[in-house]
Amino acid sequence: MRFLIKEVLPGDAEHLARIRDYLVRHWCVSPQEAEEHTTLKNAGSLPKMWVAILPTGTVAGHAMLALEPEGFCGINGQPWLQALFVDESLRQQGIGQALVGEVEQSCWRQGYQWIYLDTMKEVGFYRSRGWQIIGNDLWRERGELVTVMCKELHALR
Repeated sequence: MRFLIKEVLPGDAEHLARIRDYLVRHWCVSPQEAEEHTTLKNAGSLPKMWVAILPTGTVAGHAMLALEPEGFCGINGQPWLQALFVDESLRQQGIGQALVGEVEQSCWRQGYQWIYLDTMKEVGFYRSRGWQIIGNDLWRERGELVTVMCKELHALR
């Protein structure tokens, strides 16, 4: 399947709105919190976001790289892969893998050696891409356990 990974820029209201809506629906945060979490700062700083776009212009998925002041498992102030989503009808076609790769490369270019994520059900997807489980934690807003994973980025050099 052909698609393009595009970085979301500050004036890209449509894509920002899509990611914010995802955060409200899936993270159980308020619209204001979603807006604060996705506010793009100056070039080169976090958060950064990407969308996967099909040749038709349809957005197939998105991902974000953000510094999390209070992450799971006590991992604070570190970069986290967040808001990875691929439209269910378009999965298993390399879109998620490409988005994760873009996030990892950006994190490495920013000078970080490690990147973190939390997931409720996609452990196999991430493990097959070199991520390691480091623990579990409670997602208080949803009352569910998440698996916390990390990846060392030295291999990207």
